[in-house]
Amino acid sequence: IRGELVFVNTKNKEIVIKICPASKLKNLKNKNFKVVIKGELSIENINSFVSLDVDREGNSLKLVQYEVIDKNLPKNN
Repeated sequence: IRGELVFVNTKNKEIVIKICPASKLKNLKNKNFKVVIKGELSIENINSFVSLDVDREGNSLKLVQYEVIDKNLPKNN
């Protein structure tokens, strides 16, 4: 899974990744979505583009390993 790390919940050991598909279909509105993954990442990696290897366990995804591709992406306002 590749996307932007947007939230880290250290208490519940969960992270949220925002997925932004390639905009090949320009007439479709806002196809971004978020994925909740069980695991721990440093809060310092918020707003970074990350690549994650995950395993599915029932209805949830569990982090196996990760790589930070681009640190602290600029916000598009």
